[in-house]
Amino acid sequence: MSIMGLDIGTSGCKVLAVSEEGKILARAGAEYPVDSPDQGRFELDPIEVWHELKSCIRQCNALCKDNPVTALSFSTQGEAVIPVDAMMHPLDKSPVSADIRGLGYVASLRSILDEQQIFNLTGQTFDSIHSIFKIKWWMDHHKRVRENCWKYCCFDTFILLCLGLPPVTDRSMAARMLLYDVKRKSWSSTLLGFAGITENQLPEIIDSGSVIGILSCDVSLDLGFTVRPKVVSGGHDQPCSAFGNGLIRKGASYSVGTTECISIVQSKEQAPHLVRYPTYPHVCPGSMVTLVGSQTGTRFFSWLGSVLFAGYNGDISCKLEDFYNLLRTVPSDLETSVQVIPHLSGGSNHYDNPHAKALVYGFTYNSTQQELLKAVMEGITFEQYLGFIRFKELHGCSENDCGLVATGGGVRFKNWISMKSDIFALPIQLMSVHEAGCIGSAMLAGWGTGVFESLEQAVRQCVKKEIIVRPNDGLAPYYTKKVKQYDLLYQSIKELAQEEIV
Repeated sequence: MSIMGLDIGTSGCKVLAVSEEGKILARAGAEYPVDSPDQGRFELDPIEVWHELKSCIRQCNALCKDNPVTALSFSTQGEAVIPVDAMMHPLDKSPVSADIRGLGYVASLRSILDEQQIFNLTGQTFDSIHSIFKIKWWMDHHKRVRENCWKYCCFDTFILLCLGLPPVTDRSMAARMLLYDVKRKSWSSTLLGFAGITENQLPEIIDSGSVIGILSCDVSLDLGFTVRPKVVSGGHDQPCSAFGNGLIRKGASYSVGTTECISIVQSKEQAPHLVRYPTYPHVCPGSMVTLVGSQTGTRFFSWLGSVLFAGYNGDISCKLEDFYNLLRTVPSDLETSVQVIPHLSGGSNHYDNPHAKALVYGFTYNSTQQELLKAVMEGITFEQYLGFIRFKELHGCSENDCGLVATGGGVRFKNWISMKSDIFALPIQLMSVHEAGCIGSAMLAGWGTGVFESLEQAVRQCVKKEIIVRPNDGLAPYYTKKVKQYDLLYQSIKELAQEEIV
């Protein structure tokens, strides 16, 4: 017997089948495009996402027929919301986190609730990434959605509908919609009123690890399951990844992926009350997760590679792989005066500036290609480091509480992980399986169906450590100076970013 974990991300999906002893039996992955029809708009086709996810599930099932999957769960990107009609068909594409079409409504909500009030109510901050602002935009600009929407759901709920199961969501996903009252543990009437929707238009909220239902015979056969598996509620990708890294009560999970995020796990009693950093329920009962994140990560690599290879004939994916190989050659101890502020879609939640713009500074005729690439890798990391340090200063978090465990696709750039360890001046634990969201959701499936008696047993069985990357103390003076310069550079141009030239 085996359990299955699904991870539905912004640019792709992954599926793992795991034995009850924690052995990886099968894995599959697929990518899908993020469309950008206009400035500041980024969206996914939900049907295409479901098509790719189905293919991955079938591939895994074909590889583990001797160990049939008995339960599955999923880790899901937050904020991306889908309006579906009564026939459960999408009425529009799904705007993802980076989509800022609803930015103008942030000020409208601020006129009703101040920052402390919104944080006390939801555990979140004022940020255009949240689902509520995308829903508000539809209500004002999209008649078909406004008049025909049966449910506004994130990808977890949408996948459940595709599987023929009831529309539910867990507390971590509900929190990322900015419609959830974390104290009452229900949808907020105040925020529903602001969005102009009713509670019936949102999914029912349940705990992570709850059994939602059993797949029908037809759906099971279509997806290649040899038995009808139980489906268990999962969670937001960041808490799921933290759990997949073995963090139940404390620690910091560094997700190095399309976007970057540090998820700091603490008990409810220890959880901070810092307005700047979103804090909401972990997928593990009794714990909370605080996010320090940005919309920049390996996504910047893809953009830079595409720009550098623009105009070349042939398969761009092959060209990008050449570019990624070039990134891997950058020495982790290379020192450069070049700075790159990677704000292609606004600043991190440390800077809280959706208007921030990217910048390359310090180039001379003597600057090299590797200096530019090193500065890119540093700049993405500086964003996370500054937020992490600020969190520790405000909350008094010790290094023992915030030791870093790294996961995600960016871990394949070993030189980059070394740079991150040097910049944070902390050891970084790497795991044997990089798909932490899949492992975390698979463990929830096992825990929810009794395969594991406890969360701790699930971690002992499934979470395997690899190596620890330790900082190069000799680079401390270089990074101390360069991080300070990076922050000064941002502060000097932040007002300019408010003005559009064209």
